[in-house]
Amino acid sequence: MDQLQKNLEDLAQAEAEKYGLECSFAYCDIFPETASTDAEIDKVKAVCDKLGVPVIWQELPTRGSEDFGYFTKKAPGAIFWLGNGEDAAPVHDSKFDFPDEIMKTATAIFMELAK
Repeated sequence: MDQLQKNLEDLAQAEAEKYGLECSFAYCDIFPETASTDAEIDKVKAVCDKLGVPVIWQELPTRGSEDFGYFTKKAPGAIFWLGNGEDAAPVHDSKFDFPDEIMKTATAIFMELAK
């Protein structure tokens, strides 16, 4: 995110200079990024393998769970998502209906991680 921000600022500055303009930047992004560590990712993968829970790797970063970013600044961690189906409504959608059946999977994963 920092590199993307720098690239955009550099581009804007270069364009402004072409036309004799000044530009400045101000940000109000109060949430730190959530950065999973390799060791913790490996732990989650190992537990999922042990329990037979399929893992689908998400290649692109997302801005979800901004509060978890505070935790990973204090201790190593790994954020992971429990899927509720490809056709499910997004969490903040009025059609979202939490699938209670995934609580068994979540509990099993966290119990194994706690060991």
